[in-house]
Order: sequence, then C-alpha cells, then structure tokens
Amino acid sequence: MKIRLRVAGVYFNRMLDVPPNADGSPITIRNAMDYCATKFKIEDPNGFAYSDHSITKPDGSRFYLVQSISHFFSGAYDFNGDGKITAAKDNQGKTLGDNKRDGGLYSLKSSLVQSDPEIRLIWQYYVRENNGDGIHRSRTQPTDNGFASFYDFQLQDNDEVVWRLVAIQFKPTITTANLTRKLALRAAR
Repeated sequence: MKIRLRVAGVYFNRMLDVPPNADGSPITIRNAMDYCATKFKIEDPNGFAYSDHSITKPDGSRFYLVQSISHFFSGAYDFNGDGKITAAKDNQGKTLGDNKRDGGLYSLKSSLVQSDPEIRLIWQYYVRENNGDGIHRSRTQPTDNGFASFYDFQLQDNDEVVWRLVAIQFKPTITTANLTRKLALRAAR
C-alpha cells in the first residue's frame, strides 16, 4: 500500500510502499510508522524513529499515543517525499526559502507545558486521501465515532498521514461563572 508520511517540525516527508500485514489485517498508521522506522534506521541520514505510550480509558481499555518522533535530517528538505532532494528551480519554487536547517537529529516530544490550567503538547495525526489532495479523514471528525488511536486507524491506498505536535488546554483559564470583560482582556494578553 502506498502512503505518504509527513511530520511537521522535524522536516520528515516520505512516500512509503507498506507491505501487507502477514495476518491479512488492514494496515494502520502504526503499521506504516513501524515499517518506516525499520526501513529507515534513525542512525542513518533521513532515518526515522518514534516512541509511544498508552493510557487507560474510563472503560478500562488501552489507548495508544505517540510520545516522540525523531528524524535524522540530511539538511535538505525532501518536498516530493520520494527520497530525492530536488533543487528549487526544478521543484516549482518549493523551498524553505532563506530558512536553512543544519543536518542532524531533530526530535520533538509530547510534554506538560503548564499545570494550572493544564496545557500539554500532544501529537495529533491528520489523514487525507489521494496523497493529500482528497477527502480529509481525521481522527477528530464526528463521523469517526470519536477518537481513533493511531494503532487502530486504518489506512487506504494513497493516503497522506501528517503528524503535528499541538498545544491543548484542558481546562479554561477563567471559568464562565468568573469571567468578566476585564478579566478576559487581561487573560488574553
């Protein structure tokens, strides 16, 4: 199955041809990431690695989350995801502009930013069909019946998976009962 795996912030973009699972089960985002980490070892230029952890849901089942993603960046961004670096003049002008990045290991990790109110950096994925040009099939869409772990989200041929590390605030800075215009303006600064 052909898919594109992209990770914002660590300059990773790769087309993958993920082999079928031996047991015939559908290919998940986890299968694609495991395949990528096996095929592109982190100790080699353009290598990839990730770590995960699980939490217990209220019903007692386990839910798996990505903890960190790392990329051994070669110093030149692969805009096409084909494993080849294309010069800007031959790549429809797509470049990092004047923003140069040194080659080396880039790694981002989920973490607690502050505790009151609780704000965390959390990895989220987004899936789009047709190599990113088709229908958006994200885990956060209501039609998906809630959240799907990357362990369970089933991919289709030519899907694009994009990971982003986002900040999420779990409780309000000021509750509705205590919110006044003056407090809202002060908190927003």
